[in-house]
Amino acid sequence: MKTYFATRAEALKRGRELRKLFPKGWKIRVWENLGWHLAFTFTEYVSVYFSPENKKPRFFCLMGTKYGGRPGWTSDYHSSNPMKCVKECLRLAAKDITERVTMYHICKNSLMGTIRR
Repeated sequence: MKTYFATRAEALKRGRELRKLFPKGWKIRVWENLGWHLAFTFTEYVSVYFSPENKKPRFFCLMGTKYGGRPGWTSDYHSSNPMKCVKECLRLAAKDITERVTMYHICKNSLMGTIRR
């Protein structure tokens, strides 16, 4: 999947065109890394990335990490509706957190008799 633009101006232009698909509060983010990339951020921990590969907009979401570094949660769900991507990523995050909390309690409860204080 192509995830970059040839120029900063091209990425910014496309970002301004797509901005209407996002609710109030989302910001355009453009950066260079072997090509110009485009994302929309709500906070530094929630980003929706755009793929310029197709004529129809395609988005995917990363959340739980600062500006899309190693993601806390990512959705392989790609959609032309960015908020559907966000909703799917939130669903995956909630599922993961629930599973991790459950595992923590299982481990804690099973180890309590063996841990010396």
